[in-house]
Amino acid sequence: MNYQKPHKTVCPLAIGLSWKDGAIYQQKLDGKFSVRAVAGGILAGELVGQSFIAFDVLEYGGADVRRMPLIERIKARDALCRSAGLPIVPEVKTCGGEFLERILANGGEGVVRKELHSTYYDTMTACKRIETFCCIVTGFNAGQSVALRFIPPFLDIEKMTPFLDVQNFEPAGNMPLRGGKCDCVRLGSILKVEAYGRHTSGLLREARPCNDTPTSWLIKF
Repeated sequence: MNYQKPHKTVCPLAIGLSWKDGAIYQQKLDGKFSVRAVAGGILAGELVGQSFIAFDVLEYGGADVRRMPLIERIKARDALCRSAGLPIVPEVKTCGGEFLERILANGGEGVVRKELHSTYYDTMTACKRIETFCCIVTGFNAGQSVALRFIPPFLDIEKMTPFLDVQNFEPAGNMPLRGGKCDCVRLGSILKVEAYGRHTSGLLREARPCNDTPTSWLIKF
């Protein structure tokens, strides 16, 4: 059976830090969605490096349990993980905002909020860190996307010259520039970029133009 990763929406950091209801809060891991068959069932989790970390269960005792309430699925997940000797994602059932604050302070990506009685198919809510970066456009890709490199913090962007060798700058990855924005930039344009931190590779995670104001994403002098 082809199992899909759960659906999620993303909420602002201010909302996540205020979470304190009786939901289930799980740490959002920077890995790849994966499933693992073990004796007695099938687990859903993240593959982080070489380690599988379980966050849910898909089958238990030969039955599909994805429509079972989360609070019951967690009991089945825990039983399977104990038997198989597999780790479980860090989670709490209260004080989600404090949990999120601790994770971000320790360099983690964020937290996912799930209702106690939700099914595997119900949409969960994620809250992730957002950071701002100053980047320079070094190329154009298909589909209204630009290639970016980080501008070193010691450089004065107001005094940067067109002849600067930006290929020595650290790659930041690609970013979509839709809605006419791509037509407003050229090679060497300096952009204010928002992202949910950086991947272990150093590239930006889910980069997007800054939306403080309609024009704050494009730095002009």
